Amino acid sequence: MNQLPSDSAQAIVATRYEMLKYLRGKKLILVSGLILLVLTLLSLAPYLLGESLPSDPNAFAAYYLTFLTSLIIIAITLFGSDSLASEFEHRTGLLIFTRPVKRESLFAAKFLASFTVTLLVVLVFYIVVFLLSYLVTGTVDSDIFTSLGLAVLYVLAVTGLGFMLSAFLSRGATAAILLFALMMLILPIVETVMMMGGINPWFSIHYAGEAVYISISGSMQVPTGMGVVDYNPEPAKSALVLFAWAIITTSLALFQFKRRQL
Repeated sequence: MNQLPSDSAQAIVATRYEMLKYLRGKKLILVSGLILLVLTLLSLAPYLLGESLPSDPNAFAAYYLTFLTSLIIIAITLFGSDSLASEFEHRTGLLIFTRPVKRESLFAAKFLASFTVTLLVVLVFYIVVFLLSYLVTGTVDSDIFTSLGLAVLYVLAVTGLGFMLSAFLSRGATAAILLFALMMLILPIVETVMMMGGINPWFSIHYAGEAVYISISGSMQVPTGMGVVDYNPEPAKSALVLFAWAIITTSLALFQFKRRQL
């Protein structure tokens, strides 16, 4: 009598399928093209303005990492925010859920695939910055490795948030729009208002994510009516905040995905 594959075996097979879907899809081409465009513009902009790239390795890394968190948000919006909602929206779950595949295995596969693809994109970005820094400045600033570690946690946390929204909302497009709006517009505005009032929003996923850049640049300035306020997300605290966001949002996403009906 044939035995059913174990949960881990099911998750591995499903992850391979999801990875192939991303690698063969247009979303990866779109994100790769966007990263290439950003890197090209950042490299050419100083020379077009009659200047040059920073010669200090710290300033060089900070210059290139300015837009990294935005790129991470865009990548997860494309790769993760509709992963769960699409199974219910397009009724593909009618085929998948009736087979002997546990929802936990399917969830793990989708999460790992989205996280891995986004992480690969981020790693490619850092590798390019490493190489450019070595070619231009002759070395690589050690703080960039702290930034890389925080970037991994940021990818994990935002992926969890994207999956949570996807698990609770009925349409993938709605989850994608809400994730993008939260991370790029709503949370930055709320954080700015809080900082203007003297409140440090250390608990915010967006603010903690800024440590990816702050760990190299050293500070973030927020203009207020009374002048300019400097806030510095602490890398260690931000790492814990991002990890907590990842655990909480992923757990809620899994809970809702398991109980949700077609």
